[in-house]
Amino acid sequence: MSDPLSDTARAQEVSERLARLSITETVGPVSVTVGANGIPTGIAMSDGVRELGPADIAASVMEATRKAQSRCSAHVAKILAETSMHTAGS
Repeated sequence: MSDPLSDTARAQEVSERLARLSITETVGPVSVTVGANGIPTGIAMSDGVRELGPADIAASVMEATRKAQSRCSAHVAKILAETSMHTAGS
């Protein structure tokens, strides 16, 4: 049986690590940052965006978003795996 205090500490650790998680991906002149939930928290564009048409800008935003979300999912899985290893090792 697991120790409730240890479970609480592990949950707190996961919560804190996820709160700090921020992933940014750049595609051309577009950068997109997502939080642990995969929702974009920021979009930035350099001056190079002036060379692109609206469809290319939109495609860059979507590609950067997908890449950031994919990396974010991997980081979340790693955090959860590391925390469950602490549980298994307890």
